[in-house]
Amino acid sequence: MAIDLVNVGCYVASIVLLPFIRTTMKHTLFSASLISFISVSAASAATVLIDTGSINFETTGNWNNVATNTGKSALDKDILDLIDDTGSATGFSLNSLSSAVGANEAGPISTTTGYPASATRDTFYIEGSESVTFTFSNLDAGTIYDFTFYAGRDGSGAARIANYEVIGGNKTDNAQLNALANVNNTVSLAGFTSDLSNEITINFTRASGIYAYVGVIQMDTTAIPEPSHYALAVGGLGLLAMLRRCQKRS
Repeated sequence: MAIDLVNVGCYVASIVLLPFIRTTMKHTLFSASLISFISVSAASAATVLIDTGSINFETTGNWNNVATNTGKSALDKDILDLIDDTGSATGFSLNSLSSAVGANEAGPISTTTGYPASATRDTFYIEGSESVTFTFSNLDAGTIYDFTFYAGRDGSGAARIANYEVIGGNKTDNAQLNALANVNNTVSLAGFTSDLSNEITINFTRASGIYAYVGVIQMDTTAIPEPSHYALAVGGLGLLAMLRRCQKRS
C-alpha cells in the first residue's frame, strides 16, 4: 500500500505541531525571532540629516549642524551624539576637519528635495586643493550606511563640480555634483559598512571649476539581520505554509 507522505506530514502537524504553536507561539524564541526578522529593517532604520554651511542659516528641529563663517577659516568641529530625523540620539559621532573652508549663502530656497530652505540656501565651499574630511565614528558593525549629498549655488557660467568620496570598511566609492544653478539634484552612494575602528570617512574635494560645494549630508542606516533570524524565519514560514496546505487538503 502506497504511503501518502503529505498526509503523514499533515497528520503529524495537526496532532503535534499545531497545538504546540497555538499555545506557545506568543512566548517562544521562534515567535520572537520571526517577528524580529520581519520588522528588523523598519525598526532599525534611521536617517541622520546634517546641514553644512553658514552660522547664519543653521537648521532647527531634528537636524545636526556643522557651520562656519562666510569668510575662509579652519574647521575642527565635533558632534558627539548625532540625532536622527525623529530627534532620537544615535550614539554616532561626527568630526568635521579642514584647514580652510568658507560658507556661501547664495543657494536656492525652494527645492523638491524635501530639505528646508535653511539647509539648501547655504553651503560649505572650497577652492583649489582645499578639502573637508567628515569622519563618522562609533558606528555599528552590523549596519549598512547609505549617503546622499546636496548642494546648490545660484548663478551661471562654468560648472563647479564637487567630488564626494566615501571610505567604508567594505569599499570606497565616489560621486560628483555640479552645484552651479542646481536646485533639485542630489547624488547618492550606498551600501557601506564601517571599518575596523567603527568609522566611515567622507572626503569632500573640488573636481573641476573654481569652487566646490556641499550643503546637506544625509546618512541612512539599515541593520543587517543576524543569520539565525534568516534560519528561524525560513523554517517558521515553511511550517506555516505546510499547515495551510494541510487545511486546504482537509
